[in-house]
Amino acid sequence: MSAAFGPWIVERPIGRGGVATVYRCHHTTRTEVVAALKVLHRTEGAPLVVPRLAREVRVLRRLDHPAIVRALDGDPNAPEPWIALELVDGQPLDRARPGRRPPDEVADLAITLTDALVHAHRLGVWHRDVKPANILIERATGSVRLVDFGIAAADNELSLTEPGGLGPGTIDYSPPEWFTGQSRTNPAAIDAYALGVVLYEQLVGEPAFPVRGEGKLSEALRRKVATQQLDPGPDVPEPLRSVVRALTQARLPERASLEEVLPRLLAARGMPAPSARLALEQNDAFVGRDELLAALEALDGQPLVTLIGAAGVGKSRLARHHLATTGAVVAVDLSTVRAADGLDRAMALALGVSLSDVDPASQVERALAGSGPVRVLLDDAEGVVEALRQRVPRWMRAAPQATLWITSRQKLRLPEERVLVVPPLDRSAAVELLGRRAKEHGRPGFERGLAERLVEAADRLPLCVELVATRADAPSERELAGWLAGQGALEGALASSFDRLPAEGRRVLAASTVFRGGFGLQMAEQVLGTRPDEPPLFEVLQLLVDTGLLAVRRGLGAFHLLRTVRAFAERRLSPGEARALRDAHATAFSRRCEELGRRGELPGEAELPDLDAALEHARSGLPALVGPLTRALGEISRGTGLPAPDRTAVVERR
Repeated sequence: MSAAFGPWIVERPIGRGGVATVYRCHHTTRTEVVAALKVLHRTEGAPLVVPRLAREVRVLRRLDHPAIVRALDGDPNAPEPWIALELVDGQPLDRARPGRRPPDEVADLAITLTDALVHAHRLGVWHRDVKPANILIERATGSVRLVDFGIAAADNELSLTEPGGLGPGTIDYSPPEWFTGQSRTNPAAIDAYALGVVLYEQLVGEPAFPVRGEGKLSEALRRKVATQQLDPGPDVPEPLRSVVRALTQARLPERASLEEVLPRLLAARGMPAPSARLALEQNDAFVGRDELLAALEALDGQPLVTLIGAAGVGKSRLARHHLATTGAVVAVDLSTVRAADGLDRAMALALGVSLSDVDPASQVERALAGSGPVRVLLDDAEGVVEALRQRVPRWMRAAPQATLWITSRQKLRLPEERVLVVPPLDRSAAVELLGRRAKEHGRPGFERGLAERLVEAADRLPLCVELVATRADAPSERELAGWLAGQGALEGALASSFDRLPAEGRRVLAASTVFRGGFGLQMAEQVLGTRPDEPPLFEVLQLLVDTGLLAVRRGLGAFHLLRTVRAFAERRLSPGEARALRDAHATAFSRRCEELGRRGELPGEAELPDLDAALEHARSGLPALVGPLTRALGEISRGTGLPAPDRTAVVERR
């Protein structure tokens, strides 16, 4: 049987160091979620290892940058302390490709790492151990990832060093002031100097301050203190050469900050300055979201705000963007949390609390109360809505200065809660987003009509639209929803919501996929049926609406499914169940056509998709139903001018 740490199941070891072993693992209930699990060795001689693990989790929870590895979970107080990190399939920089790198490649590396460190510094976090071994290059993409925040400092936490040691970090990359009595003057300058040394070594292909052989440490330190700056040489183009010199100035007052050199690096690569670049990224990421961003600003200061909406609609991105642009925030990733104890642990890790076995919920309350006017983002909270309904009122009483922001597909229904519904993009914004993303992937633009059909098939959800833009081919609308529903991020979110439903919710959602258009309660009762051991059907449908899996068409009184949800849920039906549902569906709509015919009325155009589906199924095995359905469709064709043949294609194009 595989070992388990919290909700994580160990698959195999992937690395071992002096104080920890790293394993590949997967989540217990969401097996598609994998992680790198770092488990500390049971040793008596490393008293600072456990606090460092707790610190690593705490500081990573504050960061959200594509070049910084994320912490998913952890328990520093377990018998074998552990942390689950985002799994990166890569090699350390010094092993990915030894020797000199081309200046352009080093410049790109410098931009990525500088941007990541500036992000961390703005949130009050300093890495303090920047070196090639802590910079990973992903094998598949070549992307750069900064890892190992084990001795990182947050805010004023600058005291955690090895007993008797000179300071944090690795001697080769630590700045001269650590060895001349000025070690606590400027923590951001520690990262700046270390990055400068890393860049120098990548440009020249050799260590800047090698410690070779026994007794050479003191010599290396003397050389470091005596070196006024590192110069990679005249064959390195400006401004990269000047940036390396500026970052490795021995005298602290003369050393450049990372924020100072970032615009110079960007300019050298023909990229916009940071402020302009940020504006461009915001526009790209949030096409058609100006009103929502303004609404988020208007909600600042509210004690409890919940963003709800369908999977893939962009709730997390909107919340993180808004909060990051208005100051520091404690971000708590709840995507893999399913119980109250897991919620307490996630909050404790984010707030830097060492939980005991005695009343951990109260410990979290005290920590929150002592944090002042902190802003907490509880992200992807669908799995712990019931636990949050119990915890949030207690948190608000204990910490009235704190503000809580939640992203979920379900509201908490608390009196203090302000709910912002994040809808799909409107059609024009979705088409614009599709065009932008296609261009970024080197694809030609879409003809307007095709683009409109594709974004409608993608439910106008930003995540789905962006996935469509990555396709090398132009998929048909008929196949697109099924393809989208099988993509990792979306499928994981849908599976998570589906698995948490009670049995009646799973049954009704899967059965609802037989409808091709909107459907009312009366038709649902005829087709889906009711069972004596289940709640009333209306209550089950309302549950599906509350969890974002079923929508209501305002003004029409009809339920409907997003195409991606339908494609996902259809796969939960057995062939026998699907056949029985199609029989019931065709029978119900045939009966409706007969009743309307007796009254001299016609079905509405909104019922066309279901009439077409019913007729198609009747022709394959229910001949008695073909007549009423064919007559109804013929009457609608004469009344609307739409051609009767190939009505399915007509309806799908509408």
